[in-house]
Amino acid sequence: MSEPKTPADVVRFPREFPNLKHAIESDVPVRIIAVGSSSTAGREDILPYPCWLQWALRRTHGKMIDVINRGVGGEEAPEELQRLSQAAAEKPAMIIWQVGTNAIFHEENYAGGQVAAAIEKGLDAICTPDIDVLVMDLQYAPALLWPEKREATLAMVERIAEIVAARPDKNLQLFRRFSLMQYWHEIDGISFDRMTDPTDEARLHQSEWSTRAVSLELSHALTEAVK
Repeated sequence: MSEPKTPADVVRFPREFPNLKHAIESDVPVRIIAVGSSSTAGREDILPYPCWLQWALRRTHGKMIDVINRGVGGEEAPEELQRLSQAAAEKPAMIIWQVGTNAIFHEENYAGGQVAAAIEKGLDAICTPDIDVLVMDLQYAPALLWPEKREATLAMVERIAEIVAARPDKNLQLFRRFSLMQYWHEIDGISFDRMTDPTDEARLHQSEWSTRAVSLELSHALTEAVK
């Protein structure tokens, strides 16, 4: 099967990332810190996206670019605030925050509005002039699209976009993973069997193929944004 097509309007960032751009153009190593849950930490024997992203960025730019993995499986924004603050204290060029999935998958653990409020609090804490911030939203997966979950999933995707859009004066942008994978599934006909981990009975986690594909799209979008 051929690789999926990717519409530019889904993955392109509308603005540059000034701190990442400056770091890549300088003579010092580039540091990106990835905070999130299992999509970041990894699961079973599937290589997580920070590893793929680091490989792709190093290959493209020909320099030492470290994507440091600070993911913890099963967590959500309220539990991740401390790690976000610690990441910001290290002054990386960029923080990538993968967020929102467990708010839906483990909705019994979170009161209404708790996760959105934590996302806002976290972004307000780490969005400084010296750090670029990239928010990665939910994966498009069966576990989030069952009839009893779908409405809440779509609402969370929309809420994350609203939170990011409400801060246009920050070095903050959104990577629309949900829309990217939705396009692959609905337009390109990529099956959920290919996009989700075959060992995951919950049908939540991405497969190695889709993790790699998403990572390469993110690498390409970041490279375009720092030209």
